Amino acid sequence: MLKRPFYTVDESTQIIPFKKSTIFEMIRKGELRSVKVGGKRLIPREALLNIGNDKAA
Repeated sequence: MLKRPFYTVDESTQIIPFKKSTIFEMIRKGELRSVKVGGKRLIPREALLNIGNDKAA
């Protein structure tokens, strides 16, 4: 189970079965929520848990 509130794109590839490029494309299209903190792109736990649902964006 996911415990932290945010995950990096690299960490996300270990949680969901997508390549980094796919995750960045989903973020760009608004299909996956993310925030930028400093120079890092972080993905909220809830967005990862809801991949494939309309609630992910």
